[in-house]
Amino acid sequence: TVSGKNSYTTTLGEGDSKINEVIKEVKNNFKDIDFVLEFDFAKENIFNVISNLIDFEGLVALDLFAGTGSISFELLSRECQTVTAVEKNNAHANFIAKVAKELKTNSLHLIRGDVFRYLNTAPSKSFDFIFADPPYFMQIEEGKKLFRVEGTEFDGCDDDWDKFESMKVYTDWTRQWLQEARRILKDNGSICVISGMQSIYEIGSIMRELGYW
Repeated sequence: TVSGKNSYTTTLGEGDSKINEVIKEVKNNFKDIDFVLEFDFAKENIFNVISNLIDFEGLVALDLFAGTGSISFELLSRECQTVTAVEKNNAHANFIAKVAKELKTNSLHLIRGDVFRYLNTAPSKSFDFIFADPPYFMQIEEGKKLFRVEGTEFDGCDDDWDKFESMKVYTDWTRQWLQEARRILKDNGSICVISGMQSIYEIGSIMRELGYW
């Protein structure tokens, strides 16, 4: 996790019971999606920290790399005025759309497509809060090992969405979306970026370079 000026990253709030019930029901119809159960605990911890710093009620929020919308629906449960969720994966976007439909909410705006394409067209200084869960670049070079903080070995990630040719390619890519995110964040806005240990320091350095703090 990383923090910056008016920006906080950590690990997340309880959420509204009705939203949780709808999400559980809709999950049963999406057997092709591998939901990460462990993230629910992380999400609760993250929002427990952030909610001590930010009052979400009435905020205009943006969820980048939204996945299955866990963060988007958490933000809705905390009474954000609107939440824009940007997700490229079609199955994930379908899940978000289905949950939003079941909730009968007009406060969630789903953008099906590439984060960069959306950021390049979004108006400047238009969001009070941005949450981003980008790829972590968890590939392991041949002959090397990757370890978790507690010392256990990690297998890395071979999924296409997390593949980059090199750390330089990853950091250049990261700098691009963070620069645009900075542009569309209000002057008194906040941003939360989560990542893995292998890339979080690079992200923190880029955020500092771009003037987040």
